[in-house]
Amino acid sequence: MPKYVLAKLGVCICILTFNAYADVTNQIQDHIATHFPANFTVNETQVAQLAWAFEHDKPTRDMDSHRTVEYKYVEINRALTRLYCARLLRLGNRDAYNQFVRAQLATGVRDPLSFVSFTKLAQHIQNLSMLDYDLLQTAAILSAVSLSKPASELAQGIMDGVPATNKMDFLALTLRNNANIYPLAQQMLQDHTTAKKLLYILFPPQTNFRHMLYTEGGIGMFKYLRTMITHGFIDREGLDLWYAHWIVNIAGFRGHVDSRGSLYLTESVASAMQKLRGLIYEILNHPNFNPLPSYLEYRAQRLGYGNLSTDDRLFMTHLGCLLRLYNAADGQILHKSVQRLSTQQFAAVKKSFYAGLHDPMQNTAQHVPAVFANGLRMTNGDIAQVITQILPAYNKILLLAEQQKITAPLSFDELAATDSVTYLLNNPPSTLRFEIVENGTVLLQSQYRN
Repeated sequence: MPKYVLAKLGVCICILTFNAYADVTNQIQDHIATHFPANFTVNETQVAQLAWAFEHDKPTRDMDSHRTVEYKYVEINRALTRLYCARLLRLGNRDAYNQFVRAQLATGVRDPLSFVSFTKLAQHIQNLSMLDYDLLQTAAILSAVSLSKPASELAQGIMDGVPATNKMDFLALTLRNNANIYPLAQQMLQDHTTAKKLLYILFPPQTNFRHMLYTEGGIGMFKYLRTMITHGFIDREGLDLWYAHWIVNIAGFRGHVDSRGSLYLTESVASAMQKLRGLIYEILNHPNFNPLPSYLEYRAQRLGYGNLSTDDRLFMTHLGCLLRLYNAADGQILHKSVQRLSTQQFAAVKKSFYAGLHDPMQNTAQHVPAVFANGLRMTNGDIAQVITQILPAYNKILLLAEQQKITAPLSFDELAATDSVTYLLNNPPSTLRFEIVENGTVLLQSQYRN
């Protein structure tokens, strides 16, 4: 990687030298020209910041076996797809819609995004100010460079060690300590006096809309957002900006698999997003409102769990959300698959789920849906096999974390890697052995690591 320069101008400010990254920025511009429409452009400052994500050593594991770009471009392509989708949403017309759903139609997804839903999402983006839209673009690029080598090394200079293993939490912490380590953020702060507060709104600590969408945690997922709303730091306009960021984030979530518009933001995903958005906005008027039970009930109906007992309904819905399932047919397969297991094979998962419904201090485990998603992709959508093999393994890890008294949020990022998921799918759960390091990272003790 090329070197970056740390200069002192009264305070410690990171200045990215454009000529130091000239080779990488040229490669990125060539990549854009090859993989995106001719009318899609990214300015020099944005590309220079995005260069930090080149050969990112912590790229997403989600669908990593099905990426269509070189490894070194994974996070870059996700960021570029997010920028591209943001511009399509800002246009909001029929032609933009056709480009937005192009990947969905080309790959034959079950429920491509409708024009009506696209229009609703587009209106949300179109209602933003020019500054807010610029911040959306900045957020998309910062999300790509979070935990990159330059960002991690600079973070160590302003904080005690690397502050987080999760990209969004890393951004929340570093932006609050010294946003100037990111040249693109530094430029925003110089140009707009209100940008600092808005960057805080975009990245609250431990607040991830996708975690909420998949019910990865409990009521603790909403605590920082609730606190910021309660204390007047986030109003409706600020919440609009935060949600817009997640529209764009989710739209380009699988840009490393297909960058022809949004592969991931289907009709089912959009419907779940809109429901969750409405429930979160309730906090503006009722600070003590808890969105999670109502969201679970909404998803339960979609998964066909309306006739189950409350205990089974909520837990099965939680599993359905973790597996990113959205319809009753898949819900029934999931239910039957879980019923074939002994209760001890998922008791710790169920215990953790119900504890999270009441304990705001419970940590949210990271990247569990990626493990399940990769398992589903590698088995051609075999829900039964994934549940039989991976759910007992997840259960075993939670028991181990309890025995070791792990206090850090568990990270399943390493376990979501293709080789790890392959091992999980092809070995009896009873034979699997795991270790959890101090920072919460879950590792698989398996033959291929020897």
